[in-house]
Amino acid sequence: MANNKLFDEIKESSDEQMDLSDAAPVADQDNEDRDFMMEEGLMELYSPLVSDIKAKFEESERARRIREDQWLRNVNSYRGHDSTEARFRDSEQNKTFIRTTTVKVRAAYAQIVEALFSDGVFPIHITSTEIPQGVSEFAHLKTDMDEEPSHTSEVPEGPVGGVGFEGDGLTLAPGATGENLSFLGGLKDELSKDGETPLAEGISKDGGPSIPISKELARRMEKVIHDRLEESNARTEVRKAIFEMCLLGTGVMKGPFNINKELPKWEEDELGDMVYSPKLVKSNETSMVSAWDVYPDPNAISNDSMEWLIQRHRMNNNKLRTLKNRPHFNPDAIDRLLVKPGNWVRQSYENVLDESNFSESEERLYEVLEFWGYMDRAKLEKFNLNLDNMIEDYVQVNVWISGNEVLRVVVNPFIPHRIPYYIVPYELDPYSIWGTGVPESMQDSQAMMNGFARLAVDNLALAGNMVFDIDESLLIPGQDMSMEPGKIFRHQNGGAGQAIHGIKFPNTAPENMMMFDRFRQLADESTGIPSFAHGQMGVMSPTRTSSGMSMLLSNASLNIKTVIRNIDDYMLKPLGEAHFRWEMQFNPDVTIKGDLEVKAMGSSSLQAKEIRSQRLNTFLQLSMNPMIAPFIKLSYIVREIAVSMDMDPNEILNNPEEQAIYAAVIGSMNLQGQGGAVSGSPGAPEVSAPMPGEQGFTGNEAGAVAGGEATAAMSAMGGV
Repeated sequence: MANNKLFDEIKESSDEQMDLSDAAPVADQDNEDRDFMMEEGLMELYSPLVSDIKAKFEESERARRIREDQWLRNVNSYRGHDSTEARFRDSEQNKTFIRTTTVKVRAAYAQIVEALFSDGVFPIHITSTEIPQGVSEFAHLKTDMDEEPSHTSEVPEGPVGGVGFEGDGLTLAPGATGENLSFLGGLKDELSKDGETPLAEGISKDGGPSIPISKELARRMEKVIHDRLEESNARTEVRKAIFEMCLLGTGVMKGPFNINKELPKWEEDELGDMVYSPKLVKSNETSMVSAWDVYPDPNAISNDSMEWLIQRHRMNNNKLRTLKNRPHFNPDAIDRLLVKPGNWVRQSYENVLDESNFSESEERLYEVLEFWGYMDRAKLEKFNLNLDNMIEDYVQVNVWISGNEVLRVVVNPFIPHRIPYYIVPYELDPYSIWGTGVPESMQDSQAMMNGFARLAVDNLALAGNMVFDIDESLLIPGQDMSMEPGKIFRHQNGGAGQAIHGIKFPNTAPENMMMFDRFRQLADESTGIPSFAHGQMGVMSPTRTSSGMSMLLSNASLNIKTVIRNIDDYMLKPLGEAHFRWEMQFNPDVTIKGDLEVKAMGSSSLQAKEIRSQRLNTFLQLSMNPMIAPFIKLSYIVREIAVSMDMDPNEILNNPEEQAIYAAVIGSMNLQGQGGAVSGSPGAPEVSAPMPGEQGFTGNEAGAVAGGEATAAMSAMGGV
């Protein structure tokens, strides 16, 4: 008790933002209290950094307390547990709880997950901008129609174009040409040799094949990002966040963060034995964070308006020790923390969430706070951070603390600086960062449904049994009043009349169940998830026909589409942009970098691909018209059809060399079928290339006869 009192006194002093060098707060303490503080490490509570973070944590904790109460009501309603607000009347005999909330939450979760991941592709798409900067949108094989560059093959050493200075990195290598290959972006080394390329910028003027440079960079970047997401099990983490979003009204994702990924590898040693020597490569991971553990800036109403955010971790001894293997953590501070008893204190809501009522000993659990946000520069001076290039008074940092120990202090490593948490609401509240979940939307309907169901059951308990009215003055005293078939009651002499009267109560259960059905419909309207959408048939007459069912399902999906748009705007797009920035910052591969943008497809991804595929096929049919065929680039259309069907065009489409071979084979087969000689054989008539409008014209004749270097370049890109 004395220690707790001393702790409160020290904390009150720390709230006054007293400086560490100021000895006045402890000058009035006696020697015994001062020795106790030094031994227990309580003097570190005066650290301005620790005090500031703990003050922010308590501020956010107080601000979201009302929200926590609502989350507990949501969880109880989902689990089928009664609460004070859900009681219909105090005299209820039956405690039935109709778990409609459970069904609605699961239905919302299933519809969202099915819409996002039904096509097996993570709903993040990378595209090139409308007008790419620093890279050409298309490149084509050089022809005689292209203007020759004005430079010569011999370019004197020195800065390019005579502009620059020595050592600026712009000096051409000896023997290299002065050709500007910047239009190829990161693919210039792949598509050129000795500073020259068989490609020219733009679309071919004679209708020859073209390479979509910017789209190729976007597809490579998308492939890398999807691979990272799959390796970090992001699909499962997103599903967890979506379920909590449906239940609590808010889901949270976090990342991406640098990790050292271990690639399994075995090597043979000098003795011939296989030794496991894994290879560590830099990668990233994305994870879900429970809304219960996130404490954002109370003044924030969106992710962009957050000044800071704190995540609360619960760690045992082993998890705390593993932090020493992560970069920039202070192992000495962690060792000092481990020799002390655990400082984890269970919150009130955790006693409700943990149905088992079992908790590990607090001697083995530690509370670790992870802070992201702006911090006063003066509070960071003693941590030896490199702040020379920063002129702002407030610096965005990442700090980990536990108890009185500072475990990690680093400047935000992301460029540009950002808080790597994405809070997504189920139903958007324009005045709060927290959303509204399914249980909250239907809590009144759920309470009324429970009440009328209990009324019906209580009434049936009376209406289904006989209640007896007995006149004891007509019966002999002392008889057993229990009822059973064939029971005999002895009657007294003199009296006349019936001594036992059976009373049957009226059955009001049908009226109660009518009200139950009415409030179930109201629950459908309040949540936007009709009963037939999760398997309840026969609710509405239009469901008897296929067209009526299609119309109802289309209307029912409007609410889910709104939710998915929130997921696109608040989770998938920022998460995709974070992964894109991570690749641009840490990935050395230049063949994936360009002027790109991130699009969150959500539920529209599959629909958009189907519509695009239909449009491309319709446009392809126009090429059958000999008057329109000369104006259509068949190579581009076929390639985009393959992409819209989730096929790799580099795998299924021929390169120009293969196109020429197959065209010659097919042409010879056609001539043989017509009884003619093969072109090039003795006596064979000369076969000219088809003209525009004639059968067999593709518009790619110029590209099919390209030289060796051009063929190699197109083969590397898989061009058609």
